[in-house]
Amino acid sequence: MTTSLWASTPNFVGEDLYYSSGFRLFPAGNAILSLKSDSLNGKLTYLLSTSVKTNSFLDAFYTVRDETLSWLNIEDFSLFKTVKEIREGKYHRNHSAHTQGDSLLIWNKKYFTITEPVYDPIAFIY
Repeated sequence: MTTSLWASTPNFVGEDLYYSSGFRLFPAGNAILSLKSDSLNGKLTYLLSTSVKTNSFLDAFYTVRDETLSWLNIEDFSLFKTVKEIREGKYHRNHSAHTQGDSLLIWNKKYFTITEPVYDPIAFIY
């Protein structure tokens, strides 16, 4: 069954999306979204990676360097695991969460019971 899932991989897997952002007439930075085939704990997954960076001019005032990796279920794009490194000005935070089975979410060493699949908001683009 897994082979047939990979055989019908959607066209957007392997694609990189590039965005530039600005404020009025001034460029501010860029973002890159990427979706690749991967595996996690022996399961076939999609790996969604995002990178957001301010440009060199804006870096002088407020530097943004955000990186996110999210491993998604290939059947419904629900979340298996996410790792985020947030660097925005003086605010720095590392965050990770992962699911175990279909009823447990682990975040910041705390356990939460879940009754529905969990989704990464950025995955809705796909």
